[in-house]
Amino acid sequence: MFKKDFKNLKNRVPLRNSEILALRRGIASRFVLSEEESSLLVPSSLLSAKFLTHLELSGTVVFDSEGTPIWFQNGTGRLVHTELVPTVYTLWKRVFLPVFTTPQMVIDKLRDGADLMAPGVISIRPSHFRQLPMEEGELVCIAAYSQDGDQPPVAVGQLGMSTKKIEETGKGKAVLTLHTYGDTLWQKGGKQEPPKEITIVSLSAAVEEPEPQIHAPQTEVNEPTAGLSEGGTSSSNHQLSQAQANPVETLAASDVDDILRNALLYYIHASFESLSFPYSASVLYAEGILPFRPSDVNPSEAVIKNSSFKKLKPFLKSIEKDGILKLKEMGGELNIMAVDEQHPDIQGVKKYRTLVDEDKREAKARAIEESQAANAKVMTIQELYKPIGSTTALFNAVKASSTSQYSIIQLRDDVLSKYISEHSLTHPIERGYFKIDETLKKVLLKKNESEEFLRRDDGLQRLIGACQPWYEIRQEGRVPELRKGKPSPVSVIIKTRQGKRAVTLVTNFELFFLLADQLSEDLRKLCAAQTSISPVLGKPNLMEVLVQGKQGKAVTDYLLEHGIPKKWIEVDDTTEKKKGK
Repeated sequence: MFKKDFKNLKNRVPLRNSEILALRRGIASRFVLSEEESSLLVPSSLLSAKFLTHLELSGTVVFDSEGTPIWFQNGTGRLVHTELVPTVYTLWKRVFLPVFTTPQMVIDKLRDGADLMAPGVISIRPSHFRQLPMEEGELVCIAAYSQDGDQPPVAVGQLGMSTKKIEETGKGKAVLTLHTYGDTLWQKGGKQEPPKEITIVSLSAAVEEPEPQIHAPQTEVNEPTAGLSEGGTSSSNHQLSQAQANPVETLAASDVDDILRNALLYYIHASFESLSFPYSASVLYAEGILPFRPSDVNPSEAVIKNSSFKKLKPFLKSIEKDGILKLKEMGGELNIMAVDEQHPDIQGVKKYRTLVDEDKREAKARAIEESQAANAKVMTIQELYKPIGSTTALFNAVKASSTSQYSIIQLRDDVLSKYISEHSLTHPIERGYFKIDETLKKVLLKKNESEEFLRRDDGLQRLIGACQPWYEIRQEGRVPELRKGKPSPVSVIIKTRQGKRAVTLVTNFELFFLLADQLSEDLRKLCAAQTSISPVLGKPNLMEVLVQGKQGKAVTDYLLEHGIPKKWIEVDDTTEKKKGK
């Protein structure tokens, strides 16, 4: 959100004492803080400033008397304690939000503006006032995982999905990042570095701190590695006793040892060519060992804490002792430096169905269901335009938002025609023409043009060309999507390959909610022909589905049945052109 500098940051305005007291009481109530803690986090002599980000997002920043940003709020409304988000500067004073831990390499990506994906979550530590499960939209903070104990938060965000969904699927955006250490908002303060020690707010100093609660997906994210048992947060006595009264371990420790060891060996055997070293032990556990456990075991039981080793470090040390890998501690974190892929235990691995296999199967099944559910529901694609550069002056003149998108009709009626009418620019005789004034000259004319009048339809086309293209795609049963750029139709090209052999190539279908795997499978059955999938040349993020034979009509009918309007299907039979020659 604050990756780039503010587009606009207004002057700071002092908050009244009554406003500060109201915010302090509200924050204390919202986050269950003591009077001393709330006074520390919402001190006296605060100032606020309205901002507009490079993404055109508006909000308010609250600064302390030293000019450090300590809270911020999105939106144009007045400051409300229920909407305030703490900055990292505030969390470095007291950690009062639930903490998600992730490898340091992921932290670096968060600082570049990325969101935290579910596979990158190593552990989730609830806060003193908010226990698991948590729902989508709740505030959390993110810290680097370390075996040396709790690390300072370096990012703040909102849950992109519930913790239950993170546990169950292990896919998607776990946390939507709002602010990070190192971003523009952080730079507006004293550019302080994260502290070496942090203070975690506890519900009661008398409550003994238990092991942190860890919740992870059944595929790629699960229990933490060694070191997380130190410095955990406090919980209520009721929750602690309840956890002790309901143990989940049913597998014998030796069984868990075997499961984790086999998962590690299988992962190395299957992925060795793509491995690079040094390889973080915590990442290996999250991305390699956990996903490669057998699909027929209970993921909540086959975890490191239920093994005889209890923690990851001694487990990996035992693997090193067998000569399978080499370990080294770097910067306080355990790393794998090398793997002996020729070791008999790796070469002798027997294949089995893993959790990641099961996850892929379920994901494919869900995609098929979603695709089938969307059949026959016609899509609508509306081309929109957003003012940019010199065009904003025209929009401001008619009091139209310069940050919104407009349809062609809106550009004609609410912008161009309105401006012409308000400034009496209609030609006195030829009503289809209008006069060019200085504002319109900057928007509609090129530097070497000197027209005094323009036709209205010509002026509209020039205005469209001067704006930034966007489009919105809608289909019943789906959330409308607003996208930047011009939409491209589905391309169906029939050409010959290897002499007289005809093939049909389908591209640009991703825009219309179609998946390459499903499209290929459906066309294989529909056309009774072989199909294949490959990346589009020069566009690795887009895929091309190839169908053997001249299948233009069959593919077109399929696309129409999936709700794609005919105007957005472009068929080009190059074999017919060759015949015409």
